Amino acid sequence: MKLYTAILSMPLAHLTGVMKKVPSQLAFCGLAFVAINAWADVDKENFDKTVHDDAAYQKQLLNPKSNSANVGGLQVVANGCVARRKIGTLNPVLEPQSWAGSRFLILNASFKNISTTSRYPSPGSVMIHKGGRTYKFDKVEMVGGDGFGVAVEPINPLITYHTKLIYRIPADLTGRIVWQPDERTADVTVSCGSI
Repeated sequence: MKLYTAILSMPLAHLTGVMKKVPSQLAFCGLAFVAINAWADVDKENFDKTVHDDAAYQKQLLNPKSNSANVGGLQVVANGCVARRKIGTLNPVLEPQSWAGSRFLILNASFKNISTTSRYPSPGSVMIHKGGRTYKFDKVEMVGGDGFGVAVEPINPLITYHTKLIYRIPADLTGRIVWQPDERTADVTVSCGSI
């Protein structure tokens, strides 16, 4: 602000030297503008290629070749998926409340620790692909009984942990099911059939 005020208070005779430098500065700015636009066009081509590659990447994620994968020191297996209105626990108090218009996707999973140290399993998320759209469900329903949810303690080496992961989904949603067993490793998915 002080510089601006100082320039405004100068007599016009002092500003003539400034006026001679302006055309060369404008030329420099013009050249810089052309260079930046040329760089932006190259970057746009790379961006378009990335979007194209991203579509192929998404297609690969939605079409896993197997029902098992290794992720984070664990061998994860999707042993099967079924959708039901009720989970079927032996204790109705442990059963999550049914909502109108929804049902439960029950994913029968196993986690085998193939590393040399303890590992924590993650429920991850399930994706259901139908009609060109992919729906991702990453909230696991809590069921207070043995054999449901993920272990709260790590799994020791060479131990296999069997569980059922419960996701609430819309009652009328059908399609291919893909399980992403660990959100930290977005490029690993396993197949879990269809509902």
